[in-house]
Amino acid sequence: MQFGGVDQRKIFILAEEQLPKLGMAKRIHLMNPMVPGLTGTKMSSSEADSKIDALDSREAVSAKIANAVCPAGQVTDNGVISFAEYVILPLLHGEPFIVATKDGDRSFTDIQALQTAFQSKELNPEDLKLAVATFLNRLLDPIREKFDNDDMRKLIAEAYPRFDEAPTSALTDMNIDSKLTLTPAQQAQFDAIVSGLKIVGCTDRLKQKLSSGQAVNVLFSVAPVGKPHIGLLAPLIKLAHFANIGCKVTVLIADLFGYMDNMKCPWELREQRSQYYEKMLKAMLKRLGVSLDQVRFLRGSQFQLKS
Repeated sequence: MQFGGVDQRKIFILAEEQLPKLGMAKRIHLMNPMVPGLTGTKMSSSEADSKIDALDSREAVSAKIANAVCPAGQVTDNGVISFAEYVILPLLHGEPFIVATKDGDRSFTDIQALQTAFQSKELNPEDLKLAVATFLNRLLDPIREKFDNDDMRKLIAEAYPRFDEAPTSALTDMNIDSKLTLTPAQQAQFDAIVSGLKIVGCTDRLKQKLSSGQAVNVLFSVAPVGKPHIGLLAPLIKLAHFANIGCKVTVLIADLFGYMDNMKCPWELREQRSQYYEKMLKAMLKRLGVSLDQVRFLRGSQFQLKS
């Protein structure tokens, strides 16, 4: 099972079409929503103002959220609302997200209620931004602390020697196949896996694995290009969910892909950036409550350079 963002839709569809022609079995492709950037577009490593780096200071996080595009009453293409939807509310697991206002605290346990309050302008952008920034800083504090040492600073300096940001240069609806009959427990696990995700391809293979009691393998690939930002938290929350329901999760640090993609990951920096990404992703997963023995990390160069 391949897991990624909806921006990988085209390559997933290509795999769906071409894998059988190469004599390989089809796989199920699950796609997580992308967190919009703070400028109203996709959060991107190449656009500094659109993202929050995982090691941004408290002041930087607060400033970026304060300056984010968040028009009153608009819930689409709104990165602040999306942080609440894809990061904050899932991490609260039903506990209320508290937003302080001049009329008293407002509590939200689901995105629909928050969006309704924002659309009706009962909730203003400034109050929402402050609550989001406060939550994100509290979330990031242990990660910043873990990387606040000379070894980590040296690794970051070597991976990004000038602290440059690397330049960047038909979705199917969820169609649940009913050919296989699952037990109630297996159906519950299937529903838990695909919940909230879009699917490319048929679900037969996933159902076959569940019905036969086989472990479900999940692969998530990320290229070590620009510095890791907290838009990664959205897919990592889902990876944590996969691990917690018994899936075998593999994170691929796609260093060779990063190099071949217009050298966004320079060849001489592959090792340092791969180390940094692995340490940062592990810190994020640990912050999300994942035991690291539930997740395997690989690098593309570990096997793609072998003849």
